[in-house]
Amino acid sequence: MPLASLVARLSGVMRSVLALLACVSTVVACGGGDESLLASSTVPTPIVATAPVGFDRKVAVATSAEGTVTMCLWVADTAERRAVGMMGSDSFGDADAMVFVSDAPTSGRFWMWNTRIDLSIAFFDATGLFLDAFDMTVCRADNSDECVRYDTPTGYLMAIESAVGDLDRLGLTPGSRVELTDEACSAAFVP
Repeated sequence: MPLASLVARLSGVMRSVLALLACVSTVVACGGGDESLLASSTVPTPIVATAPVGFDRKVAVATSAEGTVTMCLWVADTAERRAVGMMGSDSFGDADAMVFVSDAPTSGRFWMWNTRIDLSIAFFDATGLFLDAFDMTVCRADNSDECVRYDTPTGYLMAIESAVGDLDRLGLTPGSRVELTDEACSAAFVP
């Protein structure tokens, strides 16, 4: 078959397909046709929460005058993981919170650039003793330089971020002490 005939034949097929698509879209748009097709096109797509990825989960125990709380924490224990933290996540998923573990007692600044939820953060020294806590608000700026910096206490070894307002529920309050264990959270552990 000559090339010109093949092109003409394909062009005719393409015109038929386009005409058919135009008819179907007109019927659906005007409310005719199969009602289940129309109804299914209006069902909202569920939004799926995004939890941290690339972190191990470990069991931690908080002890205070009110008692003991066992929790599951995402562990940010390398410079790369600490730099990412909760960026891009809008849920803690299968954990209660995230712990940032430093190599030695330190101080610094946290900010909320590229985070999706407001967070509370509590700081603990090398013995696990509570140092300070505060809430942080999401920064929606295009540039991280425009975000508020939150100064940390001096000499913290662990910083635990939770959903804003969850520190009390987790026992992360003044006078509390936290121990991060080497035990991985079980698959059945549900916060």
